Amino acid sequence: MGTWASAVTAAVAPVCWESKTFLTTVSGADSITLLPHQGYLIRTQPNNHLQAAKHAEFIASLGAKRVFMHVDPGAVFAADAEARSPRCCRRSGSELVGALIYGQRTRPPTAPRSTRRCRATRTCIYLNGYAPDVTILLRDLYRAGFDGGALQRSPTR
Repeated sequence: MGTWASAVTAAVAPVCWESKTFLTTVSGADSITLLPHQGYLIRTQPNNHLQAAKHAEFIASLGAKRVFMHVDPGAVFAADAEARSPRCCRRSGSELVGALIYGQRTRPPTAPRSTRRCRATRTCIYLNGYAPDVTILLRDLYRAGFDGGALQRSPTR
């Protein structure tokens, strides 16, 4: 029926439009929209351009003035998210103070050092990635004592 990861979509899309086979994808990379799909490829999820804007709005609604972003893996969607997020955060009233993109073959970084810094500065930790890797980061954050309770959603937004 379709593909999930942007890199896979980019690889199989030419085969689909050459064989006139319809491809449905949830790939988030902005570059997928720019492919010469000839009507044989559709995305069923918003691209990173829209996702970054909506994520920044949500983060701002939590009252976060500072954001640290963990993005996995070092794939096309990650680069798009890192490029777009600083502007979206600024527009929504937050500042992206750091980002970490790590490769597919490396384990997600452990969280204790960045957790202490984020807690001390009331920085929102924004996890954007595939479920298995985000699960590892959440576990590490929990073990490091990060309870995430410093920020609360504003009732006005």
